[in-house]
Amino acid sequence: MLIVDRIEDDWAVLELDGTVFNVPRRLLPAGAKEGQVLLLSVTIDHEASARRLTEMQKMADSLFEKGGERS
Repeated sequence: MLIVDRIEDDWAVLELDGTVFNVPRRLLPAGAKEGQVLLLSVTIDHEASARRLTEMQKMADSLFEKGGERS
């Protein structure tokens, strides 16, 4: 169970199976309060991941010439 332990300013303190951690309050659903149980669903954004991989490859290519040659 993911429980809202407390809310402090811009941070929410959550508890999951005895482990306590902080998350930005803005990530909580509107109206979330201390003591409430949250449902968490995480999915992979395949399109954004592919774009990020392409951008990272472009950056790497600009730093290192292909084939290991130096100018």
